[in-house]
Amino acid sequence: KIVDTIGIGNIALEPDEVMRLLAEVCHECSDGINAMYFVTGGRFTEGEAEAFEMIWKCLFGEEVLDYTTIIRTKQI
Repeated sequence: KIVDTIGIGNIALEPDEVMRLLAEVCHECSDGINAMYFVTGGRFTEGEAEAFEMIWKCLFGEEVLDYTTIIRTKQI
């Protein structure tokens, strides 16, 4: 199962809406996760770094870092 964390980094959404969407993602992962992929266009922006930290600190806990792969989609 693949779950997209829609809303992260979307400046058109209010923070409360992003958190609601992330809560739905957590519900989709209630059986656990095998891997988390964090996709970025190159070097982390400040917003992406904040989003990445929010995901593991607020949603899944530090143990998710053992299952995380960062994917860069553009050459820098």
